[in-house]
Formats: sequence, structure tokens, C-alpha cells
Amino acid sequence: MEAVEIQKPQLPVGDEWGQLQTLTKERELVGIYLSAHPLDNHKVLIEKLCTNTMDKLSDTESMRGREFVVAGMVTDVTHATTKKGDPYGRFTVEDFAPTSSFCSGATTRLSVPLCSRITSS
Repeated sequence: MEAVEIQKPQLPVGDEWGQLQTLTKERELVGIYLSAHPLDNHKVLIEKLCTNTMDKLSDTESMRGREFVVAGMVTDVTHATTKKGDPYGRFTVEDFAPTSSFCSGATTRLSVPLCSRITSS
């Protein structure tokens, strides 16, 4: 029997991913960030300036009427229209805790810097 030589495939050379792209792919494939968290560079600032984390916002009754400061990344945005035709939006914010979703009506104006003040109503 004659030996057959098989060529090894050549791997294409691609651009190296930046940290944010690497973390995004980790999250997509595994469901969690493995090597770091996208907010790690801001952790000290977040801990010093923010009064709440996203997971504490789910207790809406204790937060009603209180001003609080949170920080996070907007990870999802949806634009929609009510049955009456009024526009509204839903967005998801993520910090080091589980994500939180918010709705914003047409009359609500939100400014979202690294840390944003939001008063619950």
C-alpha cells in the first residue's frame, strides 16, 4: 500500500481582536464573560459614585420616589409603538450584577453618561 501525503490546511491570518470584541464573543458563545468584564476599567469609579446596582432596582416598591445613581452598559435597545400609536422604547442595562430592563415613553428624555441619575416615579 502506497503512503498518501495530506497537506495541513493553512490558517488565515486575521486581525487580532481588541478586549471588547473578545469579551463580546465570550459572552455570545459561553453566556458569561471569562477573561474580564467590560466595566472592569470603571469599577472603582462605579463603586464610589453609584448608590445602587442594577439588581437592586428590581425591588420597585422600595425604590419608588427615590433618586439613585447607577452605572452600566446598554446591551439592548428596542423601539416600539403602543396600540395608540405612541412611540416608546425598552432598553437593557447591565452592570456587574444581572441585567435590568427599562421602558421609556415618548415624553421621557434620558441622558445616559457613564453614571446617570434616574428618579423612579
